Amino acid sequence: MPQSLQILALGVVALLSTSTVTDVAPPPRVIPNDNRTPAGTLRDGVLTLRMVAQPAVWRPEGPDGPELPIYAFTEEGKRPQIPGPLVRVPVGTEIDIALRNSLPETLRVYGLQHRPSERLDSVDVSPGQTTLFRIRAGAVGTYFYSARTSRDTFPFAQYADGQLSGAIVVDTAGAPRGFKDRIFVLGLGRGNHTPFGTPVERRQEVLVFNGLAWPHTERMTHTVGDSVQWRFINTTRRGHPLHLHGFYYRVDSRGNAVRDTLLVDEARRTVVTELVARGTTMALTWSPHTPGNWLFHCHLVEHISGRSRPAALFPSAKTNGGHAGHAEHDMSGLVMGIHVRPRPNEPARPPDPPRRALRLFVTQKDSVSGDGPAYGFVLQAGEREPAADSLRLPGSTITLVRGEPAAITVINRTREPVSVHWHGIELDSYFDGVGDWSGIGKRLAPAIAPGDSFVARMTPPRAGTFMYHTHAHEIAQMGGGLYGPLLVLEPGYQRDTTVDRVIMLSTSGPLAQSPPNVNGDTTGAPLELRKGLTYRLRFLAIAPHDTKVIRLLADTALQRWRAVAKDGATLPPHQAVVRGARLVMGTGEAWDVEFTPSDARPLTLEILTLGRGGLSPVRSRIPVYVRD
Repeated sequence: MPQSLQILALGVVALLSTSTVTDVAPPPRVIPNDNRTPAGTLRDGVLTLRMVAQPAVWRPEGPDGPELPIYAFTEEGKRPQIPGPLVRVPVGTEIDIALRNSLPETLRVYGLQHRPSERLDSVDVSPGQTTLFRIRAGAVGTYFYSARTSRDTFPFAQYADGQLSGAIVVDTAGAPRGFKDRIFVLGLGRGNHTPFGTPVERRQEVLVFNGLAWPHTERMTHTVGDSVQWRFINTTRRGHPLHLHGFYYRVDSRGNAVRDTLLVDEARRTVVTELVARGTTMALTWSPHTPGNWLFHCHLVEHISGRSRPAALFPSAKTNGGHAGHAEHDMSGLVMGIHVRPRPNEPARPPDPPRRALRLFVTQKDSVSGDGPAYGFVLQAGEREPAADSLRLPGSTITLVRGEPAAITVINRTREPVSVHWHGIELDSYFDGVGDWSGIGKRLAPAIAPGDSFVARMTPPRAGTFMYHTHAHEIAQMGGGLYGPLLVLEPGYQRDTTVDRVIMLSTSGPLAQSPPNVNGDTTGAPLELRKGLTYRLRFLAIAPHDTKVIRLLADTALQRWRAVAKDGATLPPHQAVVRGARLVMGTGEAWDVEFTPSDARPLTLEILTLGRGGLSPVRSRIPVYVRD
């Protein structure tokens, strides 16, 4: 019996009825839980909550979408919810939760325990049993509870029990109850077996924010200058690199089901993409400075692409080949739409200044590999346009200057619409690169049709390391090579490519167990460095499906380097310190590090591509030769 729990069995009732199917009421329909209203009754420092786990049916694509049999939590006497009832209390509150198991199988419950705790406890609740959990909210933070049945593997359920989870938030003492922050639980459901005996193929799955998949997720509306506070809880089996278009956000806390670390000012960092590992939490703050339509989404393409959804489970999917409405028709899953309104009486924008002009060609070439056509971003150099079937992998490096206006004309020479997202760049919404979504009001930027062009205008406000990539038919186009580095330099800075190196990491095949692609090379070509020189290594991760762990080694000894920037934002001095040469990078993340080799000896750049779906990780090694 874990010491952090006081558990009282209130009784065991009979197992589920053995009456005929015609006598059993149909399971109730789930209602999405937007996590705005705390459950239970809070009185005199004690929260009392009665919960039930029961069979239900779930419509993750909205009220008119297909139904998926599921197990769900509910507050006694109410409709079942996904995610489960929100437990939200001030610090110091005592919490009494009576949980009744109305499922036909034993429920293993995690996280209904004291906070903080050193480890995650679990308690089994038999069918028909009610168990009382008496716990103490002893530390401010973002947490969660979850459960699984015997059908799944600890601790991240994903099938019939994949949505048995809910948020626990402990607020500071005296915090007003009119909560301004928002809580989002990331969920994964698969339908290969169900509580009602209806088999569904294993590959069919749904990813949700607060019980709904895009385009049915909640649309967020803010005004320029607002302070926006969000909490994210990842209850899925995968890590998710969460990316915000157009703005930076500040990471305020990181934690898990039982512990949370509220970061002090000097420990916070500013990012556009942050990897939230499975079973972890993140609180963030951001402030919109530019009006228009924006997106917040996971950067794993299979988690946002409508083309990856099997029609048998999601017949309401409306993929249309990217010809119009890419965001609302060709995207799905872990996506939220954001509408930013201008401030009242905001002054008119000044006239458009003269701009440095660049021409970027989007090309396509067939029969390059057996996985479909290859694509490329090729920047025009000089007066002559590149050949129609020329390719670059990754795409041409685009170099801009902080504060200098630029106009990039994108010419589409492929056979399908494309759209280019300038990842991490702060710019007007119209040029953000999501077809028929980017813009404001009725002025929306279209996707770039075959043979057509589009001029993207931007004046980058900060120097740093960024990237650009397709935002249309991502699985084929990004997997086929439509991505490239984008560097913004300080005015007057002359980049020396001898010591300023871009290392762009992708995947050479469609699966996470494929070998890594490093600057377009899959052969592990060596890197050459010189002893005593300080190198700026700009790491960019854009592999469509996976997370990568990077280490720089001498034999087995981890080397030391200094991280200097994340996602193009310079780290403050107290974070830009010498540390072990190791990075964990989700797709869409960028890190700048400085490294000075002190000895002329061989090193190894090790890249570990983390496996998914039960596949083993793939370890690749690139020789690094340090010369005198």
